[in-house]
Amino acid sequence: MLRDIFSPQSKPFIDVNPQGGLGNRLFTLHFASQMASMFSADLRTSQFSQEQEWMRRSPAVLDGPKWSAVARVWQSKPPSTLSSDVVAEVGKRLARGKSVRLFRPLLGEVFFDSCFQPPIELFPNCPKPTGRVDIAAHFRGGDFHYWNPASILAASYYIDAYKWVAGALGREPQVAIVSDDWDHPSLPGFQRFLEREGSLKPYLSRDTSAIQDFQTLMSARYLISCPSTFGIWAGILGEPLVVHSRKWVEQRVEAKDKFWCDLYRGGNEHYHCVHLV
Repeated sequence: MLRDIFSPQSKPFIDVNPQGGLGNRLFTLHFASQMASMFSADLRTSQFSQEQEWMRRSPAVLDGPKWSAVARVWQSKPPSTLSSDVVAEVGKRLARGKSVRLFRPLLGEVFFDSCFQPPIELFPNCPKPTGRVDIAAHFRGGDFHYWNPASILAASYYIDAYKWVAGALGREPQVAIVSDDWDHPSLPGFQRFLEREGSLKPYLSRDTSAIQDFQTLMSARYLISCPSTFGIWAGILGEPLVVHSRKWVEQRVEAKDKFWCDLYRGGNEHYHCVHLV
């Protein structure tokens, strides 16, 4: 996961290689940026991605020859480091003036342990909330069908969450449905419920870009979320009160998944649940 890099420079740096979708990349960049800020280190990366423009201090992009030069001065093999120890391990190396290269994505397992400053201060140029709705219901499908079928949340979760929000608001909510998979098995049941129970036609994000979907999730009063890093980061950088599935969260707590364990214990001021359904 980590390797020290001997550097002739006086200032240490963190090499980071964000991978995966937008939410995964934001988790990795967030951790690296928090650590670099705390230890006055530079940020470097092997590739550019759009969300790096959101950052207060974007990583310097290294070209191929420089990466080859760095690769020849790795000090040692990666240590066997538990996710809960990563913050301390990286901090210890940077404090000794050693540069660090991150070899794999660091996702939610280090998020709550590395929030030394508000995430929005690290990504001040992120998309801004627009056109507020009462509820954004996020249906994440796609590769979730193969990654973990349990992450495809049932229509009953979205319906019960809607009812809870309606009770909290004391009126019928306006709903935006955001999905990357319009064949999501829970969508028909939720839409039938809205047609039967509600008079307000939901907004569907069918012909929108990923950034527009992100903004819709950011802008909602309540985000009925799912196990998606995309949706989680919309909750971190935006304004919504977040609802999660109790069944999903408690399953992940039982599996000792650190992000969900930390969230179950209350999260922090930057990301927490207002209700588990």
